[in-house]
Amino acid sequence: MRLNGVLASAGVGTALVLGAISMPAQAQAAGPAHTSASCYLYVDSNVGYINIRATKSSTGQLIARYTGTRLTPQSCEHEETGGWYRCSSGAPQYNTWAPVIYNGVKRYVAVECSGGWGA
Repeated sequence: MRLNGVLASAGVGTALVLGAISMPAQAQAAGPAHTSASCYLYVDSNVGYINIRATKSSTGQLIARYTGTRLTPQSCEHEETGGWYRCSSGAPQYNTWAPVIYNGVKRYVAVECSGGWGA
């Protein structure tokens, strides 16, 4: 898991924050009241969005290209291994995925393609 050093030291840094605490209904995390989350996944400002997929695979169905300010994961301490992916051509390969609840269904975000974890 990577934590963008800029995010840790500056709060937001060069990353755009993915959704607000009161996110739109289509991106709102379900389950036990995620209104006061202790962590979020951020979007890299060079990309401007994060892909939400149906499965832990880069070829899994693309459910949404999320462009909000911050996205609440299903759990702050839980990443899952899955299919390998690259964030860009020639980039290293990774296989860590963060489960999120999107429209009431468990979906996945490629952790290394996000702007990282932060509070």
